[in-house]
Amino acid sequence: MHIVMSIAQFVVNEILAVPAFLIGIITAVGLAALKKPFGQVVGAAIKATLGFLLIAGGAGLVSASLEPLGVMVEGPTGAHGVVPTNEAIVGIAQDQFGGQVA
Repeated sequence: MHIVMSIAQFVVNEILAVPAFLIGIITAVGLAALKKPFGQVVGAAIKATLGFLLIAGGAGLVSASLEPLGVMVEGPTGAHGVVPTNEAIVGIAQDQFGGQVA
């Protein structure tokens, strides 16, 4: 029984806690429910997972590249603001709250 619990804890903590993997699993389950061919199910799940990872990585790059600009503007003016780029906001939200949302 201990082995089953350790496997279940691994699946929950290491696989289901990663939003990209969860999106891939949901995609695979949906396509399997539609009775799509196995190759299409696996391919679409991998594409969804990689797409989610690429969006998160790109958003991280955008937000990291805008941070020095915010510091430069904040220094002389004392103005505090937000990033006006929608893609950056979505990426930051996915990075911080992706585990809870997915």
